[in-house]
Amino acid sequence: MENTKKVIRISRRKLIVLVIIVIVGFLLLKENNYKYSIPPQMGMTESRGSGNGVSAPSMPDYYPYPGDTSSAKDTREFMKVSYGAEIKTRDVKDVMGDVKNAIRDAEGRIDNISETTKYGYVNFVVPKSNFNNFKAEIEAITHEKLYTENSSSTNLLGQKQSIEEQEKSINTSLIDVKNRQKSLTAQHNQIVASLQKEIDNTPQSDQQRIASLQASLNNENADYAKSNQNYKNQISDLNLQLANVKKQDVAFTDNIETVNGYISVNWVSLWEMSKLLSPIHPTIVIIILALGIWYPLSRKNYLPTIEFV
Repeated sequence: MENTKKVIRISRRKLIVLVIIVIVGFLLLKENNYKYSIPPQMGMTESRGSGNGVSAPSMPDYYPYPGDTSSAKDTREFMKVSYGAEIKTRDVKDVMGDVKNAIRDAEGRIDNISETTKYGYVNFVVPKSNFNNFKAEIEAITHEKLYTENSSSTNLLGQKQSIEEQEKSINTSLIDVKNRQKSLTAQHNQIVASLQKEIDNTPQSDQQRIASLQASLNNENADYAKSNQNYKNQISDLNLQLANVKKQDVAFTDNIETVNGYISVNWVSLWEMSKLLSPIHPTIVIIILALGIWYPLSRKNYLPTIEFV
């Protein structure tokens, strides 16, 4: 005995209203998920990765010395590496724990961190010598389709050249001041010797002449002491400038030998996860399954006929 096929009548107006409600609900849900994906403290953001509603802060910028016109003949490289990564997950807390452990394993430093159930963000610095191992450890945390990264390198040759030029200029000035001080002392010693010789050769009876020569000698010593102290002050100031430039050079080396970066961890829904991991869109899979179930049931009259009224 064949099954009698049932008929279901649906109001077109009600169907349209239902479709509108579903679309509006979907858009509101998507907007809400997008808000959760952006940490509030990031400020100005820049879209990274696949563009699926996940944003991350701009990577730190390191600019060459202003007015840099480095000659092409200078082929040295002082590369400053910056790194950014985004991880999508269903368990933000667990992934953030793995990220923090990776930073510690790389002997790095955490400068800023924020974490909720919906997102996580960490800003950090790691030694360049440990960077490759660190990056491999981060990549191993999750599936490759749930991980995106953005690495960049900038040659800070201009900054290095600026430091070298400052050091060269200061050393040149230092040599010049020391040479002038040396000339001053030689000239002073010559004058003192000449005045002293005249004093010694002047008869003791000529006290007026002796007093005049002694006054000249005293003035010479006073002038020399003042000028020599001025040179000493200049040399001290130049040595201080040189020490500061050397500190700049040390800081420059420390900068290029570290990698500045950030990692953002974003929670995703099961639907979003399926879209990311599935080789084809889940909607297509659902349609195929629905058709595969509908067709045999429809042939046997197990499914009712739908009529729009």
